[in-house]
Amino acid sequence: MDYVPTLSNKFIVFNSTNQTLIEKLHSSVAAFIFAKTHGWNFRINDTEGIPLVEYFTSKINWWERDWDNKEYTYGRLNLLDIPNDGLNSFETDSFNLVYNDCDVLHLYNNRDLLNYLDFNKGEDFKNTLLSLFKIENKYYDNFINILERLIMESHLIMNVDDLAYEQSKNLIIKKIKDGEKVFLSGGSKKLVRELKRNYPKYQFKSLTINDNKLDDNSIIDETQVISMIFQIFIIIKLDNKLICNKHIENFIKDLHSNYETMKYDGDNLLYKID
Repeated sequence: MDYVPTLSNKFIVFNSTNQTLIEKLHSSVAAFIFAKTHGWNFRINDTEGIPLVEYFTSKINWWERDWDNKEYTYGRLNLLDIPNDGLNSFETDSFNLVYNDCDVLHLYNNRDLLNYLDFNKGEDFKNTLLSLFKIENKYYDNFINILERLIMESHLIMNVDDLAYEQSKNLIIKKIKDGEKVFLSGGSKKLVRELKRNYPKYQFKSLTINDNKLDDNSIIDETQVISMIFQIFIIIKLDNKLICNKHIENFIKDLHSNYETMKYDGDNLLYKID
């Protein structure tokens, strides 16, 4: 996706505030659509949390710091809590009039901003995210290798952090006995080792790193970050069944326009994505 801003001398800069990786990606897409709606350049002030620029590339140079110039006039817009009138006051003409004297606008938002923007959930969200964040080449081949194996057959994708150890094990054993395939995403290596030992003929596919959760905003180790990125992009790329908790529920709903939600256990939800 190529994007040429109509206001080439103005920058909307997304600022992440204590967000997990999946939240940071989600919020960045919302901020980009907001910038595109108003014709501004889009940049990410990539100084907090996991540094996106180390793991992603894009045709849109969101990592550039050409906005960081003492000559510019700066502003700040906090949309972490959307006002009661929504974004009625931010229609393109009035927005650009209000911020006419502002060269750089620091934007603070979360994924809720998407609810007030004119775009189609599903393919529009997915295509925008994949355009903004392409996995760096040095990691991409490994990701494709994992993905191609999963595409060959239908799998139940599980982030086993979302279930208790015994609950995860019992569910997987049931799937094995039913002849179904399971892809383990996240969670403890101990569970994978136990299942491989007890079911040596079953071909497990797994991406597991100890103490690696999609709702963890303190992860900075490269191996753990890559594991998290692969998990997130498998969710993006595959149409399948997925067990997750409410933490990534909105991500699933924005990503896929056609899905069926089935209650699984407690706060965990089972999504069948078509």
